[in-house]
Amino acid sequence: MDFDVYGLWYNPNIHPEQESYLRFDALEKFNALKGISSINIPAHSMEKWLDAAKASADRCKYCYINRLEETARRCFRGDKIFDCFSTTLLASPYQKHDLIRGIAETLSQKWNVEFIYVDVRKKYREAKEKIKKLGLYSQKYCGCIFSRQESDKGERGKRVEQKSSRD
Repeated sequence: MDFDVYGLWYNPNIHPEQESYLRFDALEKFNALKGISSINIPAHSMEKWLDAAKASADRCKYCYINRLEETARRCFRGDKIFDCFSTTLLASPYQKHDLIRGIAETLSQKWNVEFIYVDVRKKYREAKEKIKKLGLYSQKYCGCIFSRQESDKGERGKRVEQKSSRD
């Protein structure tokens, strides 16, 4: 596959604010190294995101829908701006991979923009090493205050669904 790649920074879930700065700085450095342009959406109210996540029966599902909906919506604004979308969430073995894929496929139909599914979890450790060699910041938790608390307790990934037979 040959694509012109554009990034989208939309992460209202990241807590604390300093963590967001570290991640955004790493994104900008990576984009500069790779010649990637990105759309950067300023963070909305952390309290608004937090209240909605707490009210949800599944905070991760809420977060995936929120962020992927914004991504798909930005691809199609009356005229199609981008032909397809994907997500870096698919790179992590700590994410609910099947849930992400299902949400993205539903949003793909809703917004009439193709979702590109690529399972790159097997290259996760290799990618982390490349990030380290480039001197880029690499987060230790998904982003929200809840995942940070789980990471701090050594519970990273416990909420993630069982890996499928594809792994």
